[in-house]
Amino acid sequence: MTTIYSNYDLFTDEMRAAAIESIIENSIEDITEENITEQEITDEIYFMDEINWEDAKRELEDFFSDNKTYIIYGNVGRWNGNFKAGHIFTDFEDAFYKAIKDCDYWEFTDDNGHLLLKCSHHDGTNYFEIREVTERGAEYFDRWNYNWSDKRTEEYVHNQIINKYSRLPRFAEKVYGIKVKRGA
Repeated sequence: MTTIYSNYDLFTDEMRAAAIESIIENSIEDITEENITEQEITDEIYFMDEINWEDAKRELEDFFSDNKTYIIYGNVGRWNGNFKAGHIFTDFEDAFYKAIKDCDYWEFTDDNGHLLLKCSHHDGTNYFEIREVTERGAEYFDRWNYNWSDKRTEEYVHNQIINKYSRLPRFAEKVYGIKVKRGA
């Protein structure tokens, strides 16, 4: 599994050491680890995370700027249970902010071509997968979406798209060159 971005575990020993090293390297004064306050370390960790997120966000936005249609689907964790959710999109930023609404933590991973998003808020955790919708899938969705007399549910249409009219986006393979393991 390839982690594209995560802010779940910012305060690891590794991040702390990297923050201290960064503070020392970037200081205009002669300082040592003993002179650095906990607040300075925390601030530096948040600063480093902001840079990491901006880099990952740019990679994701570039990846999704291909004028293709995608589906994000999964489960939303709430105080009163878990609920299925799905959304067809062409605008990554719009879909992303809908998925992480009220979330403080999020993580994008690629698991052998499957693009996964986990995000958490005070009521629970949401788990999503993002798949590329085929041209036939986009047409299928449009026929349903613009036919007011069609009685099929959105969930049914999404399931048909997921099962018949979508493919793995293979983010890590296309962006980082990490090959998908066949048969895995």
